[in-house]
Amino acid sequence: MLPEQYKAIESAIDDLPEYTPIPEINHEWTRHSVEYMERLALVPPGGSLYESYADAFKRQYPGKASMTVKENHGGTHIHPYLNRVISAREMARLPIFPDSFIFEGSMKKAMWQIGNAVPPRLAECIGLALIRYLADIALNKASQVTMKLAF
Repeated sequence: MLPEQYKAIESAIDDLPEYTPIPEINHEWTRHSVEYMERLALVPPGGSLYESYADAFKRQYPGKASMTVKENHGGTHIHPYLNRVISAREMARLPIFPDSFIFEGSMKKAMWQIGNAVPPRLAECIGLALIRYLADIALNKASQVTMKLAF
């Protein structure tokens, strides 16, 4: 896929309420103090809130594809234009988990599950490739058995 074919992060998360949590679908995030939100406001796209955790608490780029979603010891990404971290549901939508897939446990545990998961679409592609590969193996074994029986 070419970069111009990537979907912008907003296409996955813009229909979720900006500051209204929906716990039933894991649309929850860390509650921030006013001071913390002011600090988040200073983080530029691609920048991190912390120097020592440059790979965590990074602000997503608006209008671009999402940065990689991963488990980062509780460090999540900052919303592309809101001054809060992304919610567990927003995080789940980036690797295309359906909203019907509910993560169990606390919000932090949900984020760990999402960040450690194989993205569903990647798993689907690997599964489809394995089906073809395993079918070829089965056909080859069947043809070898047929050849042995013919002799």
